[in-house]
Amino acid sequence: MGIGDTYVFGHEESEQKEDSEQRSMRRKMILITLIREEQNKLIMSDPTSYDSSYYKELEELKVKIKDAN
Repeated sequence: MGIGDTYVFGHEESEQKEDSEQRSMRRKMILITLIREEQNKLIMSDPTSYDSSYYKELEELKVKIKDAN
C-alpha cells in the first residue's frame, strides 16, 4: 500500500465519519420535531398541559437530545 492508498483510505474514513455525524444530527432533529408535535397536540387539546408530568418529561427528553453529542 502506497502513500496515495493511505490518503484515499483516510479520506473515505473521513467521509464516512461525516456521513455518520450528519445522519446523527438528522435523527436528533427528527426526534425533537416529533416531541414538539406531541407537545403542540397536548397544548391544543388542553392549554393547562404545560403543568402535566408528561409534558415536562417530553421537555426533559428534548433537552437531553439537544445536549447529546
